[in-house]
Amino acid sequence: MTETDSRVAYRTGRQAMATGSYSAARSAFRWAVGLDPRNPIYTHAAAMAADRAGWRDEAEELYRRALTDTAAALGESHPHLVTVAHGLVELLERRGRIEEARALATEIVARIDPAMAETANSRVLERFAALCRRADAPAPALALYRRAIGLRCRLHGNWNPMISGYLAGLARLHQQMGHYARARAVRRRLARLAGTHDRLVDSAATVPA
Repeated sequence: MTETDSRVAYRTGRQAMATGSYSAARSAFRWAVGLDPRNPIYTHAAAMAADRAGWRDEAEELYRRALTDTAAALGESHPHLVTVAHGLVELLERRGRIEEARALATEIVARIDPAMAETANSRVLERFAALCRRADAPAPALALYRRAIGLRCRLHGNWNPMISGYLAGLARLHQQMGHYARARAVRRRLARLAGTHDRLVDSAATVPA
């Protein structure tokens, strides 16, 4: 087996994830991890696939391993730690372990160098914001949500569907901070975005092939 084999397995897993074939993705990513057990990208992918396929114990173990592998391979403050930790925090919340999820979010927020936000993409910024919100750090969370939304709008337009998730997180944050009027304003923007997206989809469906 070679490094090329592990990359083939990883690509196979990504293709399966893209089509919603999570059990097939889990098998492919486990194959990739077996061939290259110290690659944190493969371990994280295997965790996500196991999570989507319903193997929650396995997913939790792999998420934790991916955190350790990422820190060892990429550094204690690498942005990929945010992505891995975000997945594990959401899994812990779904399992009802809210305090454990909050503690992990707090730990990761303390570990990540804030300067990494200057180079991260909008998805990492949004996940970092979500971790800050869960860690009761509203001020950095607010700045990160705004940066994520602004960056996504600049690169992909004001009506990009992914912005909906960012706005939903921002609305929850404003609610948490007691900014009820701002939360309502963000939700109105979210509703307008959803309506515009639906109209665009309907328009596209009526275009003759």
